Amino acid sequence: ARLLHPDPTDPLYVSEEILQLEAVGTDLQTQLDVCENRVVREALHGKLQSVLMQKSKRQVELLTVLRALKDRAGKVDSIFSAEQVEAIIAPLPTQTFKKARKLRPLAHLTGPDSGESPSELGTQCYCRTVSTYPVLGGRRAGDPICDHFNFYLFQAAAVLVVADGCNWGERPRDAGVRAGSILNLYLRNHIQRITSVARAARELIRGFSLAQEEVLLGEEEPEDAGTTTLIGGVLLPLEDSVRRRVDGELGEGGNSNSA
Repeated sequence: ARLLHPDPTDPLYVSEEILQLEAVGTDLQTQLDVCENRVVREALHGKLQSVLMQKSKRQVELLTVLRALKDRAGKVDSIFSAEQVEAIIAPLPTQTFKKARKLRPLAHLTGPDSGESPSELGTQCYCRTVSTYPVLGGRRAGDPICDHFNFYLFQAAAVLVVADGCNWGERPRDAGVRAGSILNLYLRNHIQRITSVARAARELIRGFSLAQEEVLLGEEEPEDAGTTTLIGGVLLPLEDSVRRRVDGELGEGGNSNSA
């Protein structure tokens, strides 16, 4: 298990750090309970208080970020009308998913970095941006790269986003990064609510609406913002009963562990 490219302000990273601090605090308390040396006890007590203060600070930061995200998601204007949302959802299959639990990240791949090097996770995931633009006058045409990928892997779930800023320059690059990052953040923090295909569609629509808002944020006119294409999704295991039924429909060669 590994967490790559950690962002110290990301809710998942903060949650992981809180768990680590909690484990350290428990270990220090255990040592303190059995220690009889006064000097050692004072040192252990000091360390414990420091860890508890760090944990409390990170918990406050986590709540602040989550509340801000919840507030934004609740107020954002949908990119579709209510009637359009229902029209999108109506023909979707009715499969249900196992509820995601204990979402501790196993891996995070995002990029590109300054060297446009590949990011990979064994044979499970490989991410890389490639440009075919020519080098003119010692510099590659089309720089900077306007693509963005953002992939999180959990024990029994995954969230993946790919953006492609439209045209050349910093504005489309920033649009791709901002849209992809907020969509991934929203999906990761609401994946436990996704228990059906219909619910997944609603959360994706809300996430894309946030991405649209994020791209326009801080711009005086919509025309001042960069533009980007954006695709994203979640991977979740089907409920056992649903999987058995779908496997039966697919035949012996079918496999529908996730959707």
